[in-house]
Amino acid sequence: MIEFFKIIFRIFGRIPLIPFGAKLWLTEKRREFRFLIPPNKELIYDRYLGDLRVNINTLYPIELEMLTGEYDPCTSRVIGSFLQRGCVAADLGANVGALTMLMAKLVGKDGIVLAVEPGPPIFSRLVNNLELNPEIKSRVRTVQLGLSDRTDELFWCEDPKNRGNAGFLDGYGIPVNVITLDELVTRENVTRLDFVKIDV
Repeated sequence: MIEFFKIIFRIFGRIPLIPFGAKLWLTEKRREFRFLIPPNKELIYDRYLGDLRVNINTLYPIELEMLTGEYDPCTSRVIGSFLQRGCVAADLGANVGALTMLMAKLVGKDGIVLAVEPGPPIFSRLVNNLELNPEIKSRVRTVQLGLSDRTDELFWCEDPKNRGNAGFLDGYGIPVNVITLDELVTRENVTRLDFVKIDV
């Protein structure tokens, strides 16, 4: 029966007569319906992880997924099984903060999350999302750098067909600084890391 409704919604879901609010409600109830949300729709969503506010541009696949209320449930459960109040965590490849914000909620006011994101436009979206959530912002240290096996300058390039997904290329893209993880923890005056998420 669900498959039948998916087919119907794929056919009629993009019709402008269906209110955006109805499409959002369906997306929140069943993440499979996120395809109903029109591309390049911008809004502030105020129910991410229950009570957090986030900037959404549905052109970005990660942000579209955030409209379901939770980003990547499997990964979120794994993170939740490792982190507790007072932990120090690092989100390497933080992107717009989908998992950074989850980590910040889990570590509580006595914890720290290092959110590392090298890409200037993505880093800006990460910072904006944290600005919308002062209750967790103080737990997160944002770092606009990349990580490597040495200190260097590399070129960051976003995939135009998969916004928010990027990598380092030789001599092409936006120049960004990279450092080692050891240098990062020294610079940030962190004496331990209880958990590290890497998506680079």
